[in-house]
Amino acid sequence: MLVRSALLIIVACLSSSTLVAEQNLQNKINVTFNNNLQECVSIPRHSIQRTADKLLLSVDYKTQQVIGHCSCKSALAHYKVSAHNKELTAGLVEFRNDEELTIPLPYSDSLLRDKQVEITFSCSQPQ
Repeated sequence: MLVRSALLIIVACLSSSTLVAEQNLQNKINVTFNNNLQECVSIPRHSIQRTADKLLLSVDYKTQQVIGHCSCKSALAHYKVSAHNKELTAGLVEFRNDEELTIPLPYSDSLLRDKQVEITFSCSQPQ
């Protein structure tokens, strides 16, 4: 019984320290969105999680209409992650069914800590 109680206390401490670490990470990385598709896709929430070897930006989104109504010629949208006018990473995403989107961020804290990180969503070039 004593061992079981000790294990529960350890799990609770680890869980709360992980939550504090994620809150500290949120406070250190300031994310803004330049959403050129805002008439078609809104972004009500986002969060940052740290895994063993990377940072992940989770973006909740709501689709008002397909991005073709925002003058896109492709079903895929382009995203770009930048800090201090330097592109850090980019890729293609498909907005559909109000799902969660996960974008990998550069892992180096020195690249992102206490910096303004901008995520830009725009139309991609047709393939």
